[in-house]
Amino acid sequence: MPPVLSGLSEPGHPDEPKPELAIDIVVPEEFAGMSMGEVRSRGGSVTSMDVQSGTVVIRAVCQYRSTRD
Repeated sequence: MPPVLSGLSEPGHPDEPKPELAIDIVVPEEFAGMSMGEVRSRGGSVTSMDVQSGTVVIRAVCQYRSTRD
């Protein structure tokens, strides 16, 4: 009997949900632009940014990638 979700268990299937990480990055104001650029260059997206007394909290979402590969 074939599996009910045939094809979804295959690695790299386009319908397979990708695990995501929500991260907070705390940096001095002068490094905020560079840090957001790094997040975007690695496939992440910045969801919000808050300035708190000389530091910036960048909230972002990025896809989880294993370092074991």
